[in-house]
Amino acid sequence: MIDTARFSAAAAAEGFELTARQLEQFDQYAQFLVEYNEKVNLTAITDPEGIEVKHFLDSLMLLKAVELPEGASVIDVGTGAGFPSVPAKLVRDDLRLILVGSGPDAAELHERARVLGVGDKVFFAGSLTRDDLSLCFSVCKAFVSASDSITMEAAPIEAIASGLPVILRPASANADLIISGVNGFSYETPDELGDIVKKLAQLDADGELLMRKLVSKTAASLTDLNQAKALVSCYEMALGRHTQS
Repeated sequence: MIDTARFSAAAAAEGFELTARQLEQFDQYAQFLVEYNEKVNLTAITDPEGIEVKHFLDSLMLLKAVELPEGASVIDVGTGAGFPSVPAKLVRDDLRLILVGSGPDAAELHERARVLGVGDKVFFAGSLTRDDLSLCFSVCKAFVSASDSITMEAAPIEAIASGLPVILRPASANADLIISGVNGFSYETPDELGDIVKKLAQLDADGELLMRKLVSKTAASLTDLNQAKALVSCYEMALGRHTQS
């Protein structure tokens, strides 16, 4: 599927020396992505080089931008195609993934995790209630997203409503909700993302509590109407694609 030699060289140029087993896992992942994309429209990027660069290599930049300690747990809310968490997991086997979200092909995704050899450290939480999702957010330092997909509009709202600061690119869904330094931060480059994450990681318990209080104060403006608008946008997009097909 992918050109493993080309991908290996590109990853090495960024400081990631991939083993033969890891390259095999990435190739299997790419095949699964293309096959699964025929059932569920997850991405428009399905060519081998596009997958290597835009999906896999971009996902690995997470490991350069954020210093994740040994054995860290990563919560991926609205897992979708699994970026950037699954590629990061393939390189950092010590990480534990908690994938939040569900769908009709959940069993197939469980099997794919087993085939990739990561099933023992990937926990599928499935669909969560609002209270359970807030509990997930409560153990996190921040909500990070680079997605500009309309399907991700609700996620930053849910994070802010739970008192969690959000870190988004300017083009990300609902980036206009950010009040810099109050309920979140905006970044353009991996280095900027890394600097923001490092500053948040250095907060002591009192500083983290103060940050959450600041975020919570802005949550009052995130009414049910805001979330309803986000959901309506998703449905309109889905209807538009259905009409075109």
